[in-house]
Amino acid sequence: IAVTLDPVERMRLRIELVKYFEAQKDFVSATQAVDALYRDNPLVLGVIRARVDFDHRNKRDEDAIATLMEASAKARADLSAQFRFEAARISATAGRIDQTRGLLTVLLQAYPYRADYLASMADTYAAANDDPGFVKFAGAEIEALKKAPLPPDDRKSRIAALRRRLISTLARRAE
Repeated sequence: IAVTLDPVERMRLRIELVKYFEAQKDFVSATQAVDALYRDNPLVLGVIRARVDFDHRNKRDEDAIATLMEASAKARADLSAQFRFEAARISATAGRIDQTRGLLTVLLQAYPYRADYLASMADTYAAANDDPGFVKFAGAEIEALKKAPLPPDDRKSRIAALRRRLISTLARRAE
């Protein structure tokens, strides 16, 4: 790695070293290498991506979420939302429902009509087997969407998607 003066090439080689350690099942060295790479280059998107992928692949979800939240705090608005949403997805797959809802709540405050954010929030209720909570959430969101400044077709499709989920939830509860 010290053979090149190009910083981009040096980062690429360090990422390859992490992959090599992983392939050799040397997770201690791989972890040390990826942590050092991130510590040296915390603002480089490729390094952030490499660390998050490594952490998630190796069941270090808390580290992946922390990295994404650090990146979210430092990034411009569009990337910040992407980092926060990915943190929410990783949190959800790790079964951290409260943390996921907290992350999604912040996103929904900034972008209240984003279909993927609404769907992910609805998924948290399903993951928690919280049908009453979902019914309340869906009802509130449907009412908000009725008044949303969206094109009519877009508004109708989003309301229809929530209603479909609501109907299946109510049918399952036999209401």
